[in-house]
Amino acid sequence: MGGKGTRPMVLFGILCAFVCAILVVLYLGSHPASPEGAPEASVSAGADLSAPEEGSLTVLCPDLGKADGFLLLGASGAVLIDAGEESSARTLLTLMKQYGVDRLDALVLSHFDKDHIGGAAEILEQVEVGTVYRSSFSENSTPYFDMMNALDRTSTKMVTVTETTSFSAAGGDFTLYPPLESSYEKDQDNNSSLILSVSFDGVSLLFTGDALKDRVQEFLSRQYDGTQYDFLKVPHHGREAKPTALLLEAFQPDYGLITSSYSEPESDKLTDRLTEAGSEVLLTRNGTVIFSCKDGAIIIQQGKS
Repeated sequence: MGGKGTRPMVLFGILCAFVCAILVVLYLGSHPASPEGAPEASVSAGADLSAPEEGSLTVLCPDLGKADGFLLLGASGAVLIDAGEESSARTLLTLMKQYGVDRLDALVLSHFDKDHIGGAAEILEQVEVGTVYRSSFSENSTPYFDMMNALDRTSTKMVTVTETTSFSAAGGDFTLYPPLESSYEKDQDNNSSLILSVSFDGVSLLFTGDALKDRVQEFLSRQYDGTQYDFLKVPHHGREAKPTALLLEAFQPDYGLITSSYSEPESDKLTDRLTEAGSEVLLTRNGTVIFSCKDGAIIIQQGKS
C-alpha cells in the first residue's frame, strides 16, 4: 500500500515541519521569556526609564491593585513608600531594576495592613535598605512577622516613629507625622498610619497611608503646618470620602492619586469632591502613574486621565 504517490506528500510534510521549527526558533530568539514567576511592572513601552536628572524627583506609582507602593527616585538616591501585597514585591523589584536602583535610602511603612507591607520581607532580602521607618502600632499577622524576621536577617536599621521625624534622601526633605494616640476607637490599624510629607524644589507631596477620619482630624488639628500640598495620595484607596473632604478643606491639591482596583473601585462621591476642588484624579488601576517634580511644578509623564 502507499506506493510512489505518497512519497512527495511525506517529503512535503517533513519540509513543512522543518520550516515551522526554524520559525519557532527565530521567534523565541527575538522574544526572550520573562523570568519564571516574575511579573513585569506595568510601565508602558513609551515610558522614560532613564535615571532622574539632577534637580528632579521622579515618582512612580505602579498598578498594584488595591495596594500601596511608591518609588521616589532622585539623582542621589531612592525611597520606597509602602510595599504592597506579597505578590507586589516582584513588580516593585522589577521596577527598581528597570531604573537601576540597587539600594533604597529608606523604606517608609505607613502601617501594617498586608496591602502595605506584604512585599516588604522580599524587598528587604533583595535590596539594601538604609533605614526602615515604621508606625508604633504593631499587627499580629504573617506579613508583619515576615517583615520583622527579614529585618533581623539583614540587620537593617529600623526606626519606630513616635514623634515628628525628618530626614533627607533622593534630594528631597521627608517629614513623618506619627499617630498621636496609643489607641483609636475605630479602625485602629488604619488610624495608626504614618502621614508623610515630601518637599522637593518647591513641590509638596502628601502620602496618607490609610488614615481615616480620626487620624486625619488629628493631623490637621495638631500636626499640619499649613503647607499647600500640590499632590495628595488619597487615603484608604478612595473608599472613604470624609477623610479626603477634610484634607480638601485645608488645601486644594492639583492632583489626587487613588490606589484602587476594578474589583474594588474608588467612591464616586470621593472623585466628585476631588474634581469639585479642582484636583485632577489619577488612578493606578488604569496603569502605572509616573510624574516628576522640577522647578516648582509637577509634570505628569504617564497616567494622565
